[in-house]
Amino acid sequence: MAKVLPTLSTKGFISDENIIMSKLYEYFLTTQNSQSLLYGDDIESYDKIIKNNIVVHKELENDLNNSIYNLYSKYFTDVEPDVKLKEHDINGNSVYKVKIEVSCKGKNNTTLTLSKSLTIDNGKISEIAEVLDYFKS
Repeated sequence: MAKVLPTLSTKGFISDENIIMSKLYEYFLTTQNSQSLLYGDDIESYDKIIKNNIVVHKELENDLNNSIYNLYSKYFTDVEPDVKLKEHDINGNSVYKVKIEVSCKGKNNTTLTLSKSLTIDNGKISEIAEVLDYFKS
């Protein structure tokens, strides 16, 4: 069952599970582990993962999977992240297409899903999308 998600905005505590799913994803992308000395390495963030793994494709995929699992399992049960990466060489630059899907159980055992995609160019996110049909091929 989902818990409430505290925010620093005027929304206060969020209890809607679909909004919690989206907000956790937003927080994952925008949080930096240097924001807290107290929690340090316990903070799940894209920033921390990309700094450690931009060169190693498989480790990047595994770390994203693990980090998303750790983040979502604090609020939901039966969390199943699925991260897929495709690497492209564009003008000598490695550009990654990343598909992130998360499914989990919420209140009353309802299944919630989130499907997003990212384009990572030189370690920076250059595009975020809701659905990525590119991976269906």
